[in-house]
Amino acid sequence: MAVQVKDDLYISQRIDRLPFTNYYLLLIIAAGAGFFFDIFDIDTMSVSAAVISKTFHMVPLITTLTIAMAFIGMFFGSILSGRLADKYGRKRLFIITLLVIAFGSFLTFLSTTVAELWLFRFITGFGIGGDLPVIWAYLGELSPSKFRGKFFGYAMIIGVLSLPVVGLSGTALISAFPINGWRYVFLLGALIAFIVWPLRALAPESPRWYLSRNRRKDADAAMTGIEEAVHRRTHRPLPSYSKDVKYSIGEYKAPLSELFRKDVIGSTIVASLLWIFQTWGFYGFTAFLPLILIAKGYSLVHAIFFTAIGWAGGFLGPVLVSVISDKYQRKYLLSTYAFFAALFIFLMGLTPPNSAVEVVLLAFLVNIFIQAWAATLYIYVPEIFPARVRASGGGLANGLGRGFNVVGLLVIGVALAGIPVAQLSFTAVSWLVCLIIIAVWGIKTSRRTLEDITEKKVISGRGRRSSK
Repeated sequence: MAVQVKDDLYISQRIDRLPFTNYYLLLIIAAGAGFFFDIFDIDTMSVSAAVISKTFHMVPLITTLTIAMAFIGMFFGSILSGRLADKYGRKRLFIITLLVIAFGSFLTFLSTTVAELWLFRFITGFGIGGDLPVIWAYLGELSPSKFRGKFFGYAMIIGVLSLPVVGLSGTALISAFPINGWRYVFLLGALIAFIVWPLRALAPESPRWYLSRNRRKDADAAMTGIEEAVHRRTHRPLPSYSKDVKYSIGEYKAPLSELFRKDVIGSTIVASLLWIFQTWGFYGFTAFLPLILIAKGYSLVHAIFFTAIGWAGGFLGPVLVSVISDKYQRKYLLSTYAFFAALFIFLMGLTPPNSAVEVVLLAFLVNIFIQAWAATLYIYVPEIFPARVRASGGGLANGLGRGFNVVGLLVIGVALAGIPVAQLSFTAVSWLVCLIIIAVWGIKTSRRTLEDITEKKVISGRGRRSSK
């Protein structure tokens, strides 16, 4: 049984009453960098896969395993980093993980053999997988409930900025340097990571994390620092907050065992299943689209170019999330996004050869909905776990998704290689499974405090407790 820490500091209420100011841009950029490199890395591998395969004389199995190495790294990085972030803090971990991403990308640029390439892809994946559950927990914990969807939408907009960076740089560099152009795209990723890294050092630690560790003085100091920073930007007194409710926060003890307690295991199962099937649907589509288009009869350059145009739709997904995610229940939005992703992927599989306009349009539409799904899932997963295991729960779900994606990649890249209709159908069915999971077992989280969703509360003056 987890020890309960009563929140007499009213951290939840103090965060929720804060107005939106440009102070939050630092937090959004710190989180958005993680989304940026997750998308940047897999899409860099996507546009480079065909060239890398020729450079190292790979058969389809070896090409697929090369792509899979990053996901194997993500599996280990996500599970380990999530647990460490619940134990040692959000800020400390996401500073380390970004450095791992930078060094992994730089080493990939230098790789000269398949063995080196696999090792460095594993290292990069380890950093990316470790980064994501930490920044989900972090941004979710520092976002006022009324802005949580908006903040994640903005952070994901930063993430999808990687799409034109990869698309344009990949097309230009691979066209200009047919043999080594792919290396320079990975080098670009490393340089961006090194540039962004100092910004994360400026971000505050999460007061909610301090409270889950029963470090009450640190929680109050961190919260006070945030309040002062917001006040300096508004030049107005901060809104008042209610003291009618105190939340009892479960103190961190043993993350992995906590994830399988009766009150948490439902969230663990739903989050894990969503991540397994969404990685098959999301990365099966994005990682293999150029190769699928080549199998449909397009040239390498045209396949990369059409994929890059399709990626432009990814911008609209996070914009959509930032506008409507706080207005409607996220479980319903996730169901809608999964439905349309499946529909348009199925239609792409049915397009005849050399139907470039239809392919580009459908790729554009798919990217709208899968990026909207991704941004919304990043909000939803940390919402359904209590603070003491928020990063651990997200880390386990993300890790299982990335690990099982190796199976998905082998199905799409090897078993179904050269059969575009079957490859696209596999990813579309994965989205339909996601739709069923979230529609049947998902819970309502929009515009609710994190503690109201996952923790116990004490109603002051009435001596009455209720669990949410």
